[in-house]
Amino acid sequence: MINCDGLYNKDYFGNQLYENHFYDKKLHFRIIENATILPHKALSGDWNWGFGGIVDEKNNYIKSSFLKSNVGGAYTPNEDIAYSPETVIYLGMFFYVWGHCITDNLKRIWFLQSDVYKKYLKKYPLVCLPMKGGVEPNFLKVLQILDVDTSQLRQILRPTKFQNIILPDESFFCDSESETIFFTAEYRETIERIRNYAQKNFMPLEDKKYYFFHGIHQIGEERLAKYFESKGYKIILPGKLDLETELNILANCESFASTIGSCAHNMIFIKENSQVIFIPRSCYLTACQNALNNLCDMEITYIDSTLSLFQPRNGGPFCYIISDRLKNFFGDEYTGEYSDEDFVTFLNYVKYSLTKKKKMPEETQKYYEPILPDFKAQLKSRTDLLEKFGVTLK
Repeated sequence: MINCDGLYNKDYFGNQLYENHFYDKKLHFRIIENATILPHKALSGDWNWGFGGIVDEKNNYIKSSFLKSNVGGAYTPNEDIAYSPETVIYLGMFFYVWGHCITDNLKRIWFLQSDVYKKYLKKYPLVCLPMKGGVEPNFLKVLQILDVDTSQLRQILRPTKFQNIILPDESFFCDSESETIFFTAEYRETIERIRNYAQKNFMPLEDKKYYFFHGIHQIGEERLAKYFESKGYKIILPGKLDLETELNILANCESFASTIGSCAHNMIFIKENSQVIFIPRSCYLTACQNALNNLCDMEITYIDSTLSLFQPRNGGPFCYIISDRLKNFFGDEYTGEYSDEDFVTFLNYVKYSLTKKKKMPEETQKYYEPILPDFKAQLKSRTDLLEKFGVTLK
């Protein structure tokens, strides 16, 4: 169940939160002859995900070979391309951020459980493209849980042409036309195997409520986390813990809270029918999380507690306050006045955004219309703070 009553403007998203993201199709694989694998490379001044993946013998780039099929691309190597007469199985580009490991890194692992792999293709090497220096340690442990022999996993660090590259379909993918994320039965099965491992190795913990802290490009999230802490939530920094510890926390979790982003993806490992509280970062909801919400049965509540006027989509920074919606959810009295901490957080956010020459899109102003006039009116009366931060409000 999804409850959107805590959003500033729940009609703004239309049916986006209720769409079905399950794609009922049989996954396959293809063999690409004389294809080249280009290691991940961050090219200055271009798309921040970088470039890399597979190029076929006619120099056509295989879009699905990148971290995300709708971004990235090929590049011209500065070094000679090595050649290997081998046939290899391409498992994809592996991101280093834990939340993305759950989605982007797992999408081809289904193939290693398929009958065709076990009967005919198990002898071939597994290859991947690491980003930023290597495969994330916790993700290596995930692969081991999924019965992948990580000692045989080869990380491609030099442009290499192979005689054959076996490329499995993606079980978690983006439709290029609608930009909607879909998952298949194979992806759900992969996640369930990890969940089952966590339940099998369950160790009871006293804490049952957890706030998963993102922290990157988030102005005011520390205060938001402390507010949840005052409501009995233990603050967790995912990716800073070893996988066994983190999975056990999630197996114990009965109420999960997080801002929406890759950090929120951890919710797929908690027990079904548990409570999930999501704080959107802006007037934009991540497509990956919308899909993951379909994956298991949770009691999901969306509560707005931001004023991210300069950033509707990804990247940030995002601005978090303690909103009336959040206070109402926990039964705290809202006096009708915002606190000094809310104003200071917002002014820090505005000052940073103006320094970076960010503009305020119309869509953000529209989304925050239910609270923006009152917030600005109260802030305009605080001339001491406006002078301190050197900000002029229109």
